[in-house]
Amino acid sequence: MDGMPVCFDVVVVPMQRAEALATADLTDASLYEALQQLCGLTVHRSAYTVMASVADPALAKMLGTSIGSPVLVGEETAYASDGTPILVGVNRYRGDAYRFEADLYRRT
Repeated sequence: MDGMPVCFDVVVVPMQRAEALATADLTDASLYEALQQLCGLTVHRSAYTVMASVADPALAKMLGTSIGSPVLVGEETAYASDGTPILVGVNRYRGDAYRFEADLYRRT
């Protein structure tokens, strides 16, 4: 964000299902769109949890912040419509540069 790193993201995708991603330029790209366009994989559902944590020395260095600074950690597993996992990922966001918002509703 304006030259400041705000997120360290690690995503694992099975190579046999998404081989085209290995050579794709994902700079400024949507991973979900690339999965659909390049691999024919559509994310139907995603289980996502968010928790508070602090930056360890390695993460603090990558995010340009200090050790012990607050970070928001998101863990995700995304699934195809048949329930097959497509990806698992962990996102670590600088606490001073990220806000999580959600609209919650009850199914009718």
